[in-house]
Amino acid sequence: MRILLLTPLLCLAGCAITNYQEVAPGEYRLTAHGNIFQSKETLLKSIDKKASKLCGERGYALAGEGVLSTEPVVSYYNGQQINSSAVLLTETARCGSAAKQATIPTAAEVP
Repeated sequence: MRILLLTPLLCLAGCAITNYQEVAPGEYRLTAHGNIFQSKETLLKSIDKKASKLCGERGYALAGEGVLSTEPVVSYYNGQQINSSAVLLTETARCGSAAKQATIPTAAEVP
């Protein structure tokens, strides 16, 4: 029970939660969630850490626009509804050979 009460307090102190979804072999969509006080740099560090853990020695490249979005969050404490906001940052990580292919421009892209 104490852990359930401490988790929201720790998140207010600055934790960022990063989820991932494998969209293709060696390619992951990573989303970092934080409170409204989290900076883009903090969320990006969280994404980098998770991508490094997922890809390991193969290395990775991040591809995405790096746009922050905000979504409403409703929680309850002592029977009271608490409305707040969460900040989200979503990037795509390409591991290993997929990362190398992503960084090499194709003939159509070269002017």
